[in-house]
Amino acid sequence: MPIRRQSLLALLSGVLVATLDLHAGGTGAGILTGRYTIAQVGEHLGSNSDWHPFPSTADRDAWRALPADVRSAYVREAEKHLHTGWSVLTAADFLDYTRTGNRSRYQDLSFGRRQLLATFVIAECVEGKGRFRDDVINGIWAICEETYWGVPAHVGAQKRGSGLPDVTEPTVEKTFGADRYSLWTMQSAYHNLPTINGRGQEAGRMFAARDVAYHASDSSALLSMDIAGAYPEPAGIRAWRREVRLNRGRDVVVRDQYDLARAEENGIRLSLMTCREPDLGHPGSVLLRAAASSAKLEYDASLFAATSEAVTMTDPQLQSCWGGRLWRILLTIKTPPQKQDFEIRIRKE
Repeated sequence: MPIRRQSLLALLSGVLVATLDLHAGGTGAGILTGRYTIAQVGEHLGSNSDWHPFPSTADRDAWRALPADVRSAYVREAEKHLHTGWSVLTAADFLDYTRTGNRSRYQDLSFGRRQLLATFVIAECVEGKGRFRDDVINGIWAICEETYWGVPAHVGAQKRGSGLPDVTEPTVEKTFGADRYSLWTMQSAYHNLPTINGRGQEAGRMFAARDVAYHASDSSALLSMDIAGAYPEPAGIRAWRREVRLNRGRDVVVRDQYDLARAEENGIRLSLMTCREPDLGHPGSVLLRAAASSAKLEYDASLFAATSEAVTMTDPQLQSCWGGRLWRILLTIKTPPQKQDFEIRIRKE
């Protein structure tokens, strides 16, 4: 049953009223339920049988409507793997991350299974001859038989730490659950990002950068974006343009240009994470020493006050990658203006 346009507009109007009430400081409680019963809503919603986000394999016209080169590309790729079997995911492959820090080998096998299954499915849909059907069935069977659908890098969240997954513990709920952003590793303040008026970046698809641009040449590579949209409204950001330039063989330059509705005292600071203990002995630079080579971070000492703090690693998974500690370098703008343009440079010492 299609949704009637007038009824849909009425329902959307109710949602809009509730939203406006919430923005005005109201609770929004009871607005929709007070206007509509479950039966009334149900009358104007389509049935499950009417919902077709994708055409079925029987809908040949829909699949034939795809460009011929796209259809041919999927069929050719599927033919390369026809009846060749499915990769085996072993415990030794899974343990590779804990033993060597290499997360790619297992992930390539796991993700490869899923990509190949998608290829077989689309190839069967566009061709419609049944040639790839058994491979689709075998692929679903193989993935359903997997002990763990995550990747080794996520297992460290379980109580027993890194290693093989404990199938009796809901690790995925810890790693991807609603409380995951209570973990410091998931917070923007512990990434190479600014904290703006005391606010870090927020979670959710609605919080994202915009106006992203990338350019690369033999001499340099440049990535730039406006990151204002990744922060909540209380941060008071009109615009924050971040530009990261790699000058090949020379240095990396991070340039920030911002425009704020307000600038709180000590409210703007840059976080820079490092596995080397920083030497802040010389204003305007931070030395990061290593056995093979060292690096220097250069900043404007008249604008920033530099401090650092050690972050102790208690998670076995993190310890296997970074050792016992990381350091967070904090560059805090001493007297932040509402508009500013500055650069930070990192180069080999």
